Amino acid sequence: MDICLAIKNHNYLEFLYEGYARKVIPFAHGLHAKTRTGVMRGLQVGGASKSGKFDVPKLFETEKMSNIIILEELFANLPDGYKKDDKHINPIECQL
Repeated sequence: MDICLAIKNHNYLEFLYEGYARKVIPFAHGLHAKTRTGVMRGLQVGGASKSGKFDVPKLFETEKMSNIIILEELFANLPDGYKKDDKHINPIECQL
């Protein structure tokens, strides 16, 4: 699964995470600055989550993501809450 392809082409992603199906606008992908584990920053716009919050971008651990699907559906504009050069991801492999 190429998360960077979805970011480059502005595709939504769907995946399972911590037992919940989620639809997410992917912002950035790379390694967590402290733990050095794979992460993706994104804004959840559909599905469910433990917190129930959809208004704040979240950091998803890529090892916990499964059944990842790049949707054909595209997002047009930079989403609310997007900040370039996420300080929690270093190095950044790709970003909007």
